Amino acid sequence: MEDWLPGVFFNEYKLQFDRAGPVNGRLSPDKVRTVLMGTGASMATLADVWELADADKNGELDLEEFCLAMFLSMQAQAGAQLPDRTKPLPRE
Repeated sequence: MEDWLPGVFFNEYKLQFDRAGPVNGRLSPDKVRTVLMGTGASMATLADVWELADADKNGELDLEEFCLAMFLSMQAQAGAQLPDRTKPLPRE
């Protein structure tokens, strides 16, 4: 995983990703919604999180995108402001 996510978060998020039942290494919107709703973030926040996390805009999240979605959701719940979703996060 990229340097942006500490290992303790990655391990937790990977476990959640695997439990959600990815198909071909990706999770559908319904599966992601079920997990993200557990963060307590509002539906409006989760919509913004999805737009930011689905970097390749294919309608599904791979592990890295899922980790980003989880991280952003948790940060939003802690009071952090999300980046502007009209300007997607850069992907290296």
